[in-house]
Amino acid sequence: MTDVEKLLSFLSPDFARTMSQRQIAATALTEIRARVQGCSAITYISAEGKRKRITVQGTPLSEEDLRRTLSRLCDGSVHAFDDEIRRGYLSPPLFDGVRVGLGGRVHCEQKRVACLQHLYSMCIRLPHWYAPAERTLQMIEETLYKGQYGTVSEASGTEEGDARQPLRSTLFFAPPGQGKTTLLRYLICELCAVDRVGGPLCGAVIDTGEELFLPEMFARRPCMADIFFGYPHGIGIGIATRAFSPDVILCDEIGGEEEAEAVLSAQTSGVPLIATAHADSLEGLLRRPCFRRLHEHGVFSQYVRVSLEKEGVYLSDITRVSEC
Repeated sequence: MTDVEKLLSFLSPDFARTMSQRQIAATALTEIRARVQGCSAITYISAEGKRKRITVQGTPLSEEDLRRTLSRLCDGSVHAFDDEIRRGYLSPPLFDGVRVGLGGRVHCEQKRVACLQHLYSMCIRLPHWYAPAERTLQMIEETLYKGQYGTVSEASGTEEGDARQPLRSTLFFAPPGQGKTTLLRYLICELCAVDRVGGPLCGAVIDTGEELFLPEMFARRPCMADIFFGYPHGIGIGIATRAFSPDVILCDEIGGEEEAEAVLSAQTSGVPLIATAHADSLEGLLRRPCFRRLHEHGVFSQYVRVSLEKEGVYLSDITRVSEC
């Protein structure tokens, strides 16, 4: 039984039945949405490369159904995940790279969530691994490196083990579901792989949401990457910089005033930072105070919009800081 099939078994049989009727492969599934007395749905990538969402017909789910599913996702130890549940999402221990969003009625104390009183909805996001579109590979090489110094596949160092590269600090942005995290997984393997021409970069991966690292990534290509699971971005970046001397730092989904301040204070060593953020446009991104602050302090050298196409993840709207 695959991880997706196991996840479906935690929910009602209606989910698996709907997939069977629509002939949707488990590997195509990207998201499962379960709602109490509401419309549940699954999202998948069609054979044409389009993201599609269909409703799940059958017996309405109860709160007890979702509570039971949550317990199984937590391997029977829901209280061990109280901090994550208060945050609104968790990374279940049974499934690598899966994120589960939780919604309902909460009790707050001093403007902080004290507990989730009633669970009404659940969004299970499923990780995927695939290389970017062919035309994107060339763009990655041209985008991340300063042309004359080499590319992702060809290091500039001539001495064995000399893998330090003048990478550009880059922020990839897009609305949710456009492949930012998938692209970041690919970059971890490409930049840090031990079989990389010229030697691997030592990468520090700040996996705050525990979505970036998948065991099959390193099984496919052993990597010189240190993974910091669950660390807040600023703390993880600070520890990595002071204690691990990375050649590159990679992290997913930065945003928020406190987080930006932490990233800014930690990002003072000159180590290139490759990160992602939610935004529909560069203008919209830089209108947000946290990113405007990072921009004014020159944390990123460029901003790159990401989109999901039939061939895979694609880069567009590459903007150097000098052009902003």
